[in-house]
Amino acid sequence: RPPRPLINRRPPMAATTPSSYTMLREPDPRAEFYHTETPVPGTKTTFAVWAPKDSSGKLPVLLFQSGYGHSSDGHAPFLERIAAEGFLVIAPDRSDDQQCGAIGILGFLNFVSCSAVTTDGSNLALALSYAKDDQNQWMERADLSKVAMAGFSMGAAEAINAQARLPSETKALLLLSPSILVPAANVIAWNCCLQPITGGQCFLCSDTPVGPCGTGQALRQSAVPAFVLSTENDMLRSGVSRAADILGERGTLVTIKESALDLSTPVTRATTSWGAFLVADCYGSPLYGASRHFALADDVDAVSSAPVAAFLKQQFCGGAPLQGSDTMVEGRLNSKAAGSLCAPFPLFVSCFES
Repeated sequence: RPPRPLINRRPPMAATTPSSYTMLREPDPRAEFYHTETPVPGTKTTFAVWAPKDSSGKLPVLLFQSGYGHSSDGHAPFLERIAAEGFLVIAPDRSDDQQCGAIGILGFLNFVSCSAVTTDGSNLALALSYAKDDQNQWMERADLSKVAMAGFSMGAAEAINAQARLPSETKALLLLSPSILVPAANVIAWNCCLQPITGGQCFLCSDTPVGPCGTGQALRQSAVPAFVLSTENDMLRSGVSRAADILGERGTLVTIKESALDLSTPVTRATTSWGAFLVADCYGSPLYGASRHFALADDVDAVSSAPVAAFLKQQFCGGAPLQGSDTMVEGRLNSKAAGSLCAPFPLFVSCFES
């Protein structure tokens, strides 16, 4: 489908808003937003926060970590729609999340990260601490007995580690096209090379309870319900499949049809430097499936946020069980895309036969 024009979003109240905060449509009138100005002391982390308007009582909390080279800007349509459904959403941002631009992404793809990388759970732990302080705006509405950890791409590793750090406080885990369980993803997540000059944490130097190659074990040991989102020909589908297999009955896999997504990725192109690399999204390339990966994050027409919100309502609000839909492969839950995905760079995209 042709790309849609971008409309600058203005916050519904006085607040600091990222300058590149853009959306594909007018803001959802059911949600409101602000962004903190002052970083957490000793860090470069601030918070983007969404909440539903006209709600009463306590709200379940979704803590969300963006992927490498992203910030909350690139997930704004997705996160706003979830908040509008009755959730308090907090996304930590770092001032150098997109440091070095396209050069930083090129380095990332070659195991030398320039932009901030945090995969040890510490960034979402900061977000939870923010939610616990009822002096922060809207946090008196936070129901801390209903906290979900979530992340997109490399942010999914952050969510898994946050759940391992905070097992008693985490009640659900959401992994959106997770960059996990493929060899290169592990090595990149360690963030060894340029960690001293980036805003992230050195995984190998941190106090995370998850070992350097311990993602699978962490998923096996977690006791909370989990949600995994992917799509046909997702560049990370091999890791997604492994995660779903490990989670078993505790996990819910949603595989979105490629035809339901806007593969022009307008939000990703407008808010990140990844667009320059999407031209390499062709079969046989190590970036094959990248447009599908980022289209899930763009969430045009609420294709991604709808099942996520339904899952959260089921877990926290007594909502009806999540059902299959015509946007999902085979119209049902827990269906893996058919066929094979194999690139000549198996460290990044492992061969996987369905």
